[in-house]
Amino acid sequence: MVVWYPGLYHLPRVTSRGDVIVLKGINDDAPIRTNSPLTFASPGEYLRVRFRVACGAENVSVHFAFYGTLSNISSDGNFTIMEYRAPIPGNRPTGYYPFFVTAEYNNETYAMLAWVAVLRRPIVEITNYPSEIFGNELRHVVISGRVYYPDGTPVPGGVVRVTLNQSKGVAGFNLGSGIVRNGVFNVSAVVRDSIPPGKYQLIAYYRGYAAAPSDSDPVVSIRREPQLRVEDRNGTLSIRLYWKNVPLSNRTLRIVSGNKSLAITTDENGLAVLSLESIDPGEVRVLYDGDDLYLPVNRLVRVKVGTASDRDASTSLISRLLKYLPYLRLPLFLLAASVVAVSVGRRIRRPNVNIHGLVRDGARIGKAEFIEPRRRVFIPGESVYVSLSEEAPLEVDGNVLGEGREFDLALSPGRHLLRTNGDEMEVHVLPVRNAVLALYELHFLPFARSSGIFERPLTPYEIVNRLSSKGLDRKSLSTIADIFVRARYSDLPVGEEDFWRLLRAMERLGVFE
Repeated sequence: MVVWYPGLYHLPRVTSRGDVIVLKGINDDAPIRTNSPLTFASPGEYLRVRFRVACGAENVSVHFAFYGTLSNISSDGNFTIMEYRAPIPGNRPTGYYPFFVTAEYNNETYAMLAWVAVLRRPIVEITNYPSEIFGNELRHVVISGRVYYPDGTPVPGGVVRVTLNQSKGVAGFNLGSGIVRNGVFNVSAVVRDSIPPGKYQLIAYYRGYAAAPSDSDPVVSIRREPQLRVEDRNGTLSIRLYWKNVPLSNRTLRIVSGNKSLAITTDENGLAVLSLESIDPGEVRVLYDGDDLYLPVNRLVRVKVGTASDRDASTSLISRLLKYLPYLRLPLFLLAASVVAVSVGRRIRRPNVNIHGLVRDGARIGKAEFIEPRRRVFIPGESVYVSLSEEAPLEVDGNVLGEGREFDLALSPGRHLLRTNGDEMEVHVLPVRNAVLALYELHFLPFARSSGIFERPLTPYEIVNRLSSKGLDRKSLSTIADIFVRARYSDLPVGEEDFWRLLRAMERLGVFE
């Protein structure tokens, strides 16, 4: 390239990812500059290009393929901002057009070379994305889609960057980027745990050498698990509901104590206060039903009321049994008959068992590990069978349930932490549709990755083809893909039978082994 005037010259360069960057040759004294050395436009649109010219420059001229008008926008005493406006005819060929600006400054002619890319604006379509993200952990998700021209022709290359935005035009949370190959993109996105709950636009921005920038914006919902702080203060029970120091105000909490159930509402600080005189001594359950932003909370706390003798006298067999009702399937008619038959410890049914006596406070046994459950996702009403490598105390959400090797738990919806001596695991009890998605993401995708097929992100049916080529049962794989795709991308109902079919298909493939 040969130039005749000093100044600032830009050259577009196509990267290996199919994006476009701009190289520039700089003259430190160049009186003509721009923040947009490459401007994108499409046929039929109105082009606007802005640049800065040093005050004192004369005879400013624009040399461009499309006729337009030049006007002054503003001046700060050092530079004048100018804007060139021109219509782009709809019948003109697409391509990269040089945009020259010349001016006389200090008795010398200077030039600036920028570029206008006149390209067709493609359609960006996101076809694979999570409609809901739940929990407080960092999540890895795959977001896939297509980039094509209005006539359906795939865009050959470029880059798609994905963000979560509360609205367009406002800076969002960057999730990652991916390369467009023959009109298809796959982005391995990272949803960080610091992103607040809410409904977001999932925006995929396209930029590349072969088409003008474009974007797509379906809606994604993020639901977080709130935190609960319970304190006994001067005869009152103080309960604070919050997430990362953000108070959850005007939320209704249910307090279950013995045979009493009370409802209280949090204030603007996420705080609710209850007199200890209104609840029974012993253990109290605090429940929050959740909403469109936050998951349900179910926590058991111990409240000290009165002297030890008072507490012992007031703690009836029924109130002791209530401590275990969230975990043990106890028919109510057995309580009425004062006959208790539970499956705890070694899974032996024993009549008239004193459940309180099963908990040996302070007992520490050798290190135990979880043998069961092998999966982490369950649906409401499903029994969670727990098996330990040896006898040990079992804690559920920080509360000691009992001591033994085998337990049957009936857990409420939400996330639960199971802990024993030396081991812990997290389980989720979710609505059927969410449970299907969680089974796929927490169990099936790691199973597929362990087979070594993920040299790049794949769609569910590409995973089917890759795994079946390795000898795995195609019918089971297709069942998994069909149920997952229906739960993720359609409004069709997803029932318990679909959950069990998905579970059986995964078991046949050895996903949980």
